[in-house]
Amino acid sequence: MSARRPRIAVIMGGDSSERPVSLKSGGAVAQALDPGKYHVVTYDPPSDLLRLVDDADSLDAALIMLHGRGGEDGCMQGLLDLLGVPYQCAGVLGCALAMNKVMAKERFRQFGLPVADDFVFEAGQPGVVEEALLRLGLPLVIKPACEGSSFGVTICQRPEQVGPAIVEASAKDSLILAEKCIIGRARSPAG
Repeated sequence: MSARRPRIAVIMGGDSSERPVSLKSGGAVAQALDPGKYHVVTYDPPSDLLRLVDDADSLDAALIMLHGRGGEDGCMQGLLDLLGVPYQCAGVLGCALAMNKVMAKERFRQFGLPVADDFVFEAGQPGVVEEALLRLGLPLVIKPACEGSSFGVTICQRPEQVGPAIVEASAKDSLILAEKCIIGRARSPAG
């Protein structure tokens, strides 16, 4: 009699703007897990959330391959905590804090880590283009406060780019973050 293979949930897809990336990375992970060692079950929350809840007692672990909202923001981690299913990433608080750029930067400041100067405002707030330029100068970065990857992020080199960048960011979140653009240092491949 052979030993029972652990049941691994690969949770992918979701309904964030990063759905295609999540499906691709989740599919790659599901294929990479050795079927001789693991019984892999895939779940896509928009269509499979109730099935995931129903299956929870039979799952040994979950691999959260969701990107953006609903996956990296602590929501799925909270559900899995409630269901008693262990998973591979940070918990609810760590994920929620990391997804909220404004709160994450505040924590970094509390611990003395250097961060770019910023200006936070609500979408539609009057005078923000002028205020951002006055406070931060150019170049500056406009981004949604709570979005994954680089969706809605624009580096503005000229004043006329700031307004359209705010419109693009506001399509992803009502809270917008303007940051002083810091140009990184290129490193050689050796070091």
